[in-house]
Amino acid sequence: MKIRRMVDRDTRAVHDLYAKCHPTWPAKPEGFWWAHPTLVLIEADARLLGLTAFTVSIAPAPDLARLLPNDRGEVGWGHGVYVDPDSRGKGYGWRLAQARHAALRALEVPFFFGMTQPENAAMIAIFTRQGLT
Repeated sequence: MKIRRMVDRDTRAVHDLYAKCHPTWPAKPEGFWWAHPTLVLIEADARLLGLTAFTVSIAPAPDLARLLPNDRGEVGWGHGVYVDPDSRGKGYGWRLAQARHAALRALEVPFFFGMTQPENAAMIAIFTRQGLT
């Protein structure tokens, strides 16, 4: 199993996994996943088990930008951690969240915003474990 950047051959599987994770939500256009760095978790048999995406942008408020430890004023925004419902409870969400943070650290982004639904206990637990609450 490995986590890597999304490549062309992942596009359909990423789209399908997002739909499987959120069957009642509107589908994201395929271009969304290319507009944001997307990491995918791939099983040895090439199945897509999970994904996460993020954006790096300038802090939305000047007061926040002044608090950041670099002069670029950049922040990272999470766009979800999605794990195939049939593969949950195995630590894949944690691995994806950690990989997302490692990617942001490699880009020297000092601050991260993540959001989740209040009923999403698994993501709240990940945020808490990462010290983000």
